[in-house]
Amino acid sequence: MKVAVSASSGSIDAPVNPTFGRCPYYVIVETESMAFEAVPNTSMSAPSGAGIGAAQVVAGKGVEAVLTGNVGPNATAVLSQAGIKMVTGFRAPSGRPLTLSREASSRRTLLPGM
Repeated sequence: MKVAVSASSGSIDAPVNPTFGRCPYYVIVETESMAFEAVPNTSMSAPSGAGIGAAQVVAGKGVEAVLTGNVGPNATAVLSQAGIKMVTGFRAPSGRPLTLSREASSRRTLLPGM
């Protein structure tokens, strides 16, 4: 499963950034192999439409899910239209969300009840 994590830096061990549209990076991880790519959020400083731009970038990378703290309504609409699942409320320490996503992908679900 390919997931995007809103991150505070471009490292696989970066802490989750709580805001999807205004985080500095997305760490895109293939959970089967844990191969990753750090993608700078070019919409982070946009005066408006940051969430929409960010969602378009992430969707263009072919992710199946987003792990983040919060997703605004405009980004939610774009991600939903692209068929991307959103897991919000992440406030985990370094590396933990990626561990969770790898464990969850082996169960074919992101979180219980999803």
